[in-house]
Amino acid sequence: MREILATCRRVEERAGDLYRILADSHAHVPAISALWRKTAREEDSHANLVAQSLRKVASNEARMTITAQRAAQILAAIESIIASVRNQPIPVAQALEEAIGLERLMAECHADYAVQFNDPVQHQLFSAMMAADQDHVGSLQAALEDLRRQLGA
Repeated sequence: MREILATCRRVEERAGDLYRILADSHAHVPAISALWRKTAREEDSHANLVAQSLRKVASNEARMTITAQRAAQILAAIESIIASVRNQPIPVAQALEEAIGLERLMAECHADYAVQFNDPVQHQLFSAMMAADQDHVGSLQAALEDLRRQLGA
């Protein structure tokens, strides 16, 4: 269980790194760069939540809903995207599309999904903390739609 949570924490950390890379590469579009930075900060917050889960899990009062293999696959997908965008920056629309797919994939590693606490208070705490940050897909989708409208596509 601890190995899975450690991988999930790394997924969130690397997603934050990816979004900072995209923010730098799309600095010429201030609104998009700001969105990437905001999303990176939220991923950092998710990583902190998973780290909190790691500390709580020692009591064996939780169960995992993701396998170690699946968590590793998600991490590998993020690492692949990071390597790709470092070698060749991608256009904003493509980056938004890839980020939307990535966010859907990463949802499996979010603390409130990956860990099911038996203690209802802990479960409610993590669910509430994550609720404000779970709309990444919606924010990215809205930015993509705005961009498409601006481009007339």
